[in-house]
Amino acid sequence: MKRRHQTWHLRLWVILSLALPLLLLLTVLGRQERPVEPVADYLTRPAEGAAQ
Repeated sequence: MKRRHQTWHLRLWVILSLALPLLLLLTVLGRQERPVEPVADYLTRPAEGAAQ
């Protein structure tokens, strides 16, 4: 019975271990797509960031 209880726990860890690197990869790719702009420039043109 203990095995059955551990399966969902293991599944949770697998999902987390897969999701975290994926999120990291997505953020890195998103940053590489467009060059990092200064914060002031970002605030003056919020529409451009929202469009993309």
